[in-house]
Amino acid sequence: ETASNASDPLPESVPSDALSDWVPTGGEWQVTQDGLCRQRLEKGYFRFLGPPAEWGDYEFSLRARQCHGAEGFLIVFRSADEQTFYWWNIAGWRNTEHAIEKSVNGTRHVVVRRPGKVESGRWYDIAIRAEGPRIRCFLDGVLIHDFLDQDGPLARGGIGLGTYNTASDFTVLSVRDLASDRVLLQTTDMAEAEDAKQLAAARPVLLPWDAWRPA
Repeated sequence: ETASNASDPLPESVPSDALSDWVPTGGEWQVTQDGLCRQRLEKGYFRFLGPPAEWGDYEFSLRARQCHGAEGFLIVFRSADEQTFYWWNIAGWRNTEHAIEKSVNGTRHVVVRRPGKVESGRWYDIAIRAEGPRIRCFLDGVLIHDFLDQDGPLARGGIGLGTYNTASDFTVLSVRDLASDRVLLQTTDMAEAEDAKQLAAARPVLLPWDAWRPA
């Protein structure tokens, strides 16, 4: 089982300066010394964005939980700036749908969607694999979206987090370059995790991706 109860211990994390150059766009974002990133306001649309990056094909994984509010999480990837990006909207539309949305110069639209929801207080393992124009999104190891962007795909960019009318927690952020297998960002020290179960829960899913099929 890949999702844990909110009372479960979190994996050990590196000091909070791993996200010290991230920029909030509203909200009450806090990064604790154990690497837990929290947004505490329930009303409004807020983002916490990493610095500009020219990352191309990569896997972005993390864990998140909804604490209070109406929706789930916004996971930003291939972000060129605040106006041009993709995000995975998990449990949007009042906790009824998952969708990939694409924004170009501030104009945002849904490119693929399906029914879905999250449970409040429960930790979820999230992974996004962006490879050329193909985007695959996984929730607790289950393939939710397999989308091929054939309309001007966004080829490069950084990452970020977001919430809409929801207070949420995020932890264990990891970005891995697909070509070199090099870790580009990591907010958890895997070597120092004391509990084997915690370590397994914190690792990105590394099973053969082509073997996955939508649920």
